[in-house]
Formats: sequence, structure tokens, C-alpha cells
Amino acid sequence: MKQFVYLVIFCSIFSVHGQDSTKAEPPIIVTKLLLGNQYEYNSHIVKFVDVLNDSRCPKNVTCVRAGEAKVLVAIYKDAQFIEEKIIEITPTTYLTRNLSQLIISGEKIIKGFNLTPYPEFGKEIKKANYILQIVVED
Repeated sequence: MKQFVYLVIFCSIFSVHGQDSTKAEPPIIVTKLLLGNQYEYNSHIVKFVDVLNDSRCPKNVTCVRAGEAKVLVAIYKDAQFIEEKIIEITPTTYLTRNLSQLIISGEKIIKGFNLTPYPEFGKEIKKANYILQIVVED
């Protein structure tokens, strides 16, 4: 009986070391910006300036083309304007991981992700209600 207990303990020691050693992906952080607001990271700033176009196919409507939204953002570094970028958001943008890179700084990458709310048939979205979602990746 003692040999059986020792055998179980011996086997359990080796099973603990047999854990999966796959590397976990770092978490993706999604930040929401209201129109006119900004996100700051170190000395960089991403400011949500305007919604240039929102031709996404509304909910509960059958469209020939899915449409897109175009958003204007301003990029600053050390409080100095660097450039404006247009983010194109389509239904496949976040599915294919083809997100627009806004800033690459050190180990972080900031990308445009999504625009909410999604259009609904017969309802107008006021520009002040738009929210730009950006992703901060390690």
C-alpha cells in the first residue's frame, strides 16, 4: 500500500511539470472616445475630430453593399500636431484584423477599431452621439 501511495505522489510531481507552455496573448484594451475627446498615451494624443461619412447598411435592411464609415482623427506628439488620419471602418475591418494603425510607440500600437452606434433604418444619428473605439495593443 505504501508503494502505491509513493507511486501516486511520484506521478503527480511529473504531471504538474507537464502543463501546457503555450504563450498567452496579451489583453487587448478597447477605449471609447466621444466626438471631440482624446486618448493620451505617453507623449502621444489621438483626438476624435469628425465623422466624415457613415454609409453603413442600417440594421434590418437588405443592402447590395455593406457600406463604410470614415472617421477623421488628429495625432499629436508632445502637444504638437503631427497629422490627421482617416480611419475607414467596414464590417470586415475588425474581423480581418485590418485595423488602421494610428500610433506605434514603444511596445504599444494604437489602432482604430469601430464606430458606434450602428445605423438603424429611419433613425438619424447626431454627430455628438458617435463613439470611436480604439484598440491599444502590447
